[in-house]
Amino acid sequence: MIASGIYCWHNLENGKRYIGQSSNIAKRKIGHLLLLRKSQHKNQYLQSAWDKYGEVSFSFCILEECNINMMDVREVAWINYFNSANRKYGYNIHLGGGSMMMVSQESRKKMSLAKMGKKLSEEHKMKISLSSKGLKRSDETRKRIINSKRGISKKPFSIEHRKNLALAGLNRMHSESTKQKMRAKAKIREQKRKALRKTNNSTIN
Repeated sequence: MIASGIYCWHNLENGKRYIGQSSNIAKRKIGHLLLLRKSQHKNQYLQSAWDKYGEVSFSFCILEECNINMMDVREVAWINYFNSANRKYGYNIHLGGGSMMMVSQESRKKMSLAKMGKKLSEEHKMKISLSSKGLKRSDETRKRIINSKRGISKKPFSIEHRKNLALAGLNRMHSESTKQKMRAKAKIREQKRKALRKTNNSTIN
């Protein structure tokens, strides 16, 4: 079945995106690849990033499937959501929806402010996440990603997040070697607890 709708090229190194629409997304993806690999893509910003970071640093995903008569509206909505017509966040040259209007600095600021506080649905988050999984990266790409994350402090997990991590751990299958290590650690903890109880009891007596 031919999928029509909105697609996204995502630069995994800097987070920037290029949003587009097509009545045949699979065919459009092939077209993009042919031009990008030959350094002939009409979008100079996307092409420059492709040449700089390499194909391995980009993922492709379908953001939304929709009817052809809705593609203009949805493309504009997604470009606005990701603020991808702003050079700071993306590679789109126009506002989308067949519009040839260039984005002014004032419009970019408004789009940036409008983006703040908005959240994707879980379904859309999953689509975007899946698009970047399974990608093989070169050693150079891995080093750039690691260096880009250095110095960034991580926020503490919320109580809800910790619960979700704990539940995920319960359903995880462990190897026999891992199970033995876990049992050994549990045994040591129990021995320490017993020793502590004995110490407390002797102190009380």
